[in-house]
Amino acid sequence: TLEQRKEFWKTEAEKVAAAKTVVVVGGGPVGVELAAEIAVAYPSTEIILVHGAKKLLTQFTDDIAEHSERWLRQHNVRVLLGHRCVAVDAEDTDVISADTAGTREARRSSVVVRGAEYPEGMQMEADLVYW
Repeated sequence: TLEQRKEFWKTEAEKVAAAKTVVVVGGGPVGVELAAEIAVAYPSTEIILVHGAKKLLTQFTDDIAEHSERWLRQHNVRVLLGHRCVAVDAEDTDVISADTAGTREARRSSVVVRGAEYPEGMQMEADLVYW
């Protein structure tokens, strides 16, 4: 019902508001929008966007991808291109909505990413991870 959806999104917003660090895995349209929305609504939150390709939004033009990356960086989103999330060790993991085609959320997590900047892998702690 509409009331259930309102309650669901209110609860999700409360989780994001309480988080000090949020990791978003995937630099496609959904991941970029999610990172941007959190950056605007909660500018003091540390946001890390992890993406396996060498540019965001691979299905869009280079101009759009570059503009999006620049905007995110200007809004203090740490963008890790050419990196993969190789492990998420979480206290609590859920599929957050059937409407989001399997999007997952993990709370109080240890995340390991590996890529050009961290070839041996780097572990980071996050209050929320979306992938």
